[in-house]
Amino acid sequence: MKLLSKLVTDRTVSVLLSGKPPMQANDTQPNFGRILDALDAGDYDSLPDLFSVANAVRKYADGLEVRGGAVFLDGEALGGPIVQRIIDNAGSGRSNDWLVNFQRSLKLNPSRRIREQLYAFIEKSTNIGINDAGNIGAYKVVRQYGDIAPGAEAPTQFVSIHDRTTRHDVGQIVSMPRHDVDDDPTRTCSHGLHACSEGYLSSFGGSSEDWVVAVEIKPENVVSIPTDYDFAKMRCCEYKVIAVLGRQADIVKAPPQLDDYAYGDDYLDYLDDGYSR
Repeated sequence: MKLLSKLVTDRTVSVLLSGKPPMQANDTQPNFGRILDALDAGDYDSLPDLFSVANAVRKYADGLEVRGGAVFLDGEALGGPIVQRIIDNAGSGRSNDWLVNFQRSLKLNPSRRIREQLYAFIEKSTNIGINDAGNIGAYKVVRQYGDIAPGAEAPTQFVSIHDRTTRHDVGQIVSMPRHDVDDDPTRTCSHGLHACSEGYLSSFGGSSEDWVVAVEIKPENVVSIPTDYDFAKMRCCEYKVIAVLGRQADIVKAPPQLDDYAYGDDYLDYLDDGYSR
């Protein structure tokens, strides 16, 4: 593809290519920087996609498209802050697969309130993130069960700190009937499997036998987000224990980043609370 002309200012860029209509963008366009880079590199063939946000969105995740300024996934319009994240990722050449996986799981959640609020909750929370599978990472406080194996640095067997019975061993899926989880966000301490943000761990008084594990939560299994904890915890009906992070007292002093457990730069933390199992 041949470059016929270009005009670059501090805030705008205009390009005319052979066989293509004129293309313009300003510095609010997600791909603005990549357009300038492509021009500098003489990569003119990539410019049509870079000038088109719709093409960029489609390129970086299957099932996404832009029509009339709106972003659609599998034919359904998306709303809220996730839309801007998808556009920003596409403009930066980053994958949107993790957000697509998150949204497809969230679509299965029967709660309209959670479907509308969960992603915004994650963005507002401290150190909350999503892994490549689209699942939420979390912190969970549990109690040691039995002795630490000889030569091991940490136990792998745990129980709930509330009922001292429900096992939370590494690799275990913990669940309860969804209809037994309180879905009223105004009842802040109630029935359900709880998880919390890293910031909430410091307000939780535990014993020397308490440890923090990382848990993985599918968006479809989130039931409620209590309203008075400043985006610090949630109730759900199922999660998987995926790793031991350390003793609670040590974690409060130096919280680990869950990117060590396949959560990328964004990571999420959660904790047990109330009448959790």
